[in-house]
Amino acid sequence: MGSTLVIGFGAVGQAVTRRLIDTESPVTVLARSNRPVPAGADLVVGDAASATDLLGALEASGADRIICCVHAPYTEAAWRDQLIPLERTVLGAAEEADAHVTFPESVYAFGPDEQTVTAESRVSATAGKPGVRTELIAARDASSVPTASVVASDLYGPGCGASMVAQSLIIDRIRSEKQPLALIDADTPHAFTFVGDYARALVDASAKRTSGITLTPTAGPITQREFATLAAGAYGVKQRRPLTLRPWMLQLAGIVDENIGGLQEMTWLWDSPRALESDLAWAPTPYRDGLAATASFE
Repeated sequence: MGSTLVIGFGAVGQAVTRRLIDTESPVTVLARSNRPVPAGADLVVGDAASATDLLGALEASGADRIICCVHAPYTEAAWRDQLIPLERTVLGAAEEADAHVTFPESVYAFGPDEQTVTAESRVSATAGKPGVRTELIAARDASSVPTASVVASDLYGPGCGASMVAQSLIIDRIRSEKQPLALIDADTPHAFTFVGDYARALVDASAKRTSGITLTPTAGPITQREFATLAAGAYGVKQRRPLTLRPWMLQLAGIVDENIGGLQEMTWLWDSPRALESDLAWAPTPYRDGLAATASFE
């Protein structure tokens, strides 16, 4: 496997970088500021939205693979204004450098009717943030650049931050010995993807120069109440019943927090059972093990 350029160094970018180091693969991180990266990784400071910076990073690293882990604020407008042109720039630079590109992807593009996403599921969303995801996937597929879109459900695990539902509403609050929160219905089953498994799927897709959509192995659906119980056990704190956030609460909270406000159009992910079934030949991390790893990481 050649060298890999990781663009973006949030939770997913960091997990991907750790996975590449663990597999002894050369890795360079492109980040907008000078920041620490793990031993075994190189850093190039630059803007992923700049074709000049991207091509410079590809040349400096000698990378023939890109894993694009850039994210944007949780609004349709931000995704349109930032992610669509950024991915266009990434694809253009990859074409010039003859590089493969792997993109993280979510279940959003499959729409509300696809309660269990499988290899046979089709991208169908047309509006809002899910519609933007559909447009991004279509642009990747239409490009002359070989691309992989690796799908995950809601993420949890080491390094995950406040922008991730399971982390901010359940794990962070339990760690602080506060009452956990649940979206819409605490007792509706929902699949959560362990970020370490996501990194593995992204790195594998990049290494194999996979094309099209790949689904990350993800543990079976679990209710938010059950997830909170397991998290309390991982942190060794008293189990508390989750407080359920209803749609009207999200509307009020969204006035001061755009991340919470952005959840209003996504309530369908939480009011009906949701599963992600991969056909990859390895098993996902069990929730108990993933939460134990999360607690020990911190």
